[in-house]
Amino acid sequence: MISFTERQRLLVQLLGELEGAISGADLAALLGVSVRTVRYDVQRINRGARTELVVADNSGYRLARVAFRDYLAQASEVRAPISNAERILLYLTTHPVTDVYDVMRDCYVSETVARSELARISSELTGKGLSLSVTGARVQLAGSELALRKLIGQMVRQAMDTVVGRNQRIAVHFPDIDVTSVHGTVAKVLAKSRIEPNDIHLENAVITLAICLQRRNSPLTQGEYSPSRWSPSVDKITLEVLEALVDLYPDRPLAAVDRAYARDVLAVTLSGHLQIDEVPSEVDQQLENAVRQALTLTIEKFNLPIPADKQAKLFRGLSEHTARLVARNKLMPYFHNGLRESLKSRSPLIYDAAVYMADRLFRGLGLPLPDDEIGLLAIYLGLYSEATTFGDGKITAVLVCPRYGTLRDWLLSGLMHRFGERLRIVDMVATNREAIGCDADLVISTLGEQEMGPDTVRISALLSEEDLSCLENALTVAATRRSRRCMAQAMARFMNPSLYFADSDVTTSHEAIRFLCGQLYETGAVPEDFEESVRLREAYSSTAFARRFAVPHSMDFMAHQTSVCILIPRRPIPWGEAEASLVMLLAVNSADYDEFERFYQPLINLLMDPQRFAEVQKMKTFRDFSNYLVQKLSA
Repeated sequence: MISFTERQRLLVQLLGELEGAISGADLAALLGVSVRTVRYDVQRINRGARTELVVADNSGYRLARVAFRDYLAQASEVRAPISNAERILLYLTTHPVTDVYDVMRDCYVSETVARSELARISSELTGKGLSLSVTGARVQLAGSELALRKLIGQMVRQAMDTVVGRNQRIAVHFPDIDVTSVHGTVAKVLAKSRIEPNDIHLENAVITLAICLQRRNSPLTQGEYSPSRWSPSVDKITLEVLEALVDLYPDRPLAAVDRAYARDVLAVTLSGHLQIDEVPSEVDQQLENAVRQALTLTIEKFNLPIPADKQAKLFRGLSEHTARLVARNKLMPYFHNGLRESLKSRSPLIYDAAVYMADRLFRGLGLPLPDDEIGLLAIYLGLYSEATTFGDGKITAVLVCPRYGTLRDWLLSGLMHRFGERLRIVDMVATNREAIGCDADLVISTLGEQEMGPDTVRISALLSEEDLSCLENALTVAATRRSRRCMAQAMARFMNPSLYFADSDVTTSHEAIRFLCGQLYETGAVPEDFEESVRLREAYSSTAFARRFAVPHSMDFMAHQTSVCILIPRRPIPWGEAEASLVMLLAVNSADYDEFERFYQPLINLLMDPQRFAEVQKMKTFRDFSNYLVQKLSA
């Protein structure tokens, strides 16, 4: 059995994202280690697997995908060691009253490590309904059973995000329960009733039920949980699931309150998949008003392209979703959205809109939304938004063609028939001289006169296949040229060499945000409360991407001047659950939002590519950095 460290799991993940090979130096830079350490990790992975999972040759390192897939299929488990803090927390969930020496013995840590981790855990439990006290040698974890289950759910959620060794890390939390068997049992009962909940809701219900079964010796009490009332048909389905779980684990019957709790978990999970009269919808006026206001403000602020007729349907869907969310927030100790990271990286603007809406819902309803729930809001907003276009997206052209009968009309008709979705003729003139100085991306000329420059493509008046091919190439070149020009203009406006900081000694995300916000404030680009807004945005959802870079920004478009502040630390900075080797703080003025939107998504896409990111890290000066971005973003 092979045991991957966190760094080795990340190494495998990075290689899995690449199509080809990557040099040892680039891979080391991405991981924030030396080339020697990369060689050691690769040797450790291959030696432990007894096969070449990572290929090293003259071209660099690459993942042997077939060998890796076969190995995972044959290995019983790929082990992922858990941290000391997680091991101690797991121990405390079953031994809430203990002493330091038992923690040392059963968690395999020294007294110094035990006391240090206990102190850190104590501070992290603040605001979670739990408290950890260490008095002399005595250790006590206090709080309600429901709060404790939520803590376990959070640890399982972190295990779910593990790239390699996920199953083993999840199993650590369920030593007596087979989560796969619980999933199969629940799905089988629901299938008999022709109910097919989506994978996200089913997974969350299964994990919550597994936590109930695992914690059967610590049942909920009537004082901390009051069951809800559901229609007879809902009761019938949920009871069938619970009976099937009793058959699966006859030696782990649930207490009365836990059975009622499990029934409510299932009912809330199924509420979005049954007829509306099957489950009472608690969409009261206050909730509807809060959702309507949050949605309206979000659409206006982010200029979301949602037609008016779709807005009404979106509002209804979000209102019902929010009502279920209220119930789920009270019930579910575990919620995980596996689409979260792809939504953040592939649709960052929609995700930012969802974060803003989550903040408005919290202000209106006092309803806290974790990162995974925000991902569901992003799905709603994205599904109802139409594709964004900047202008009409077409290449503008001046057509040079002499007046000769219906020749112009025939030629124009042919051009629009073939290139109508990409080309817009803004003017027609008779000579090349008349086209000089016209405001267009391209000149299409049927004349063979003097040279006109690189923006001119010559064709015959009969539009032969060769002409069409030349036009196809010319349109592609013109689009690239215009994109490069727009990108260069945006970079020149938004990026400033005085706001570029390489080889920084900053070591924490808190310090990085404070430093960069301070720099922007000194230049007059942002107001005094800008940093507070940036931290609020970060509190809702980490702005770290792909465990490589972070793009912090404010919740509101409050900058006096749109600016990009760049920091490249000497060593990767811990950023939430990830690390950042590049930090780009964005300050956006609302008047520049449309122009900013044009390059924000391409910027994220570029930095998500491990190979490109490794190249970015090599840029030591602002000029090299900005030129590289302009070149790659407009390619």
